[in-house]
Amino acid sequence: MPWFTSTSSDETAADTLARISRLEWIYIRGVYFPATRRVRDPANWYPSFKAAIDGLTDKKRKGQALTVGVLSDDSDEHVVGPDMRLGDVVTRPHITVPIWDLTRQAGTAAGEAADAR
Repeated sequence: MPWFTSTSSDETAADTLARISRLEWIYIRGVYFPATRRVRDPANWYPSFKAAIDGLTDKKRKGQALTVGVLSDDSDEHVVGPDMRLGDVVTRPHITVPIWDLTRQAGTAAGEAADAR
């Protein structure tokens, strides 16, 4: 189960991110929920998943700092994934990007993984 889940449909992505503490090492799964049962390749949705992941990192826009900063960088030193999957058929197609905090869950495994590189 992801370490953080938004519980309000009225909450914006910015509101959700503002409540999340800074992360150092995460696993991301990208899930596409289609409207029909036809055969699909979830990897084709990578650009959408990548855009969502980019939204977690520190950003600056023409001298105007944004307050996202949940993740300092989306390189392989901080992110495992996205592992793209196909979800259930739904009325309104969408993607979700569940995040697992590997630093908290794995303890010293983060250091061991960094040493193994």
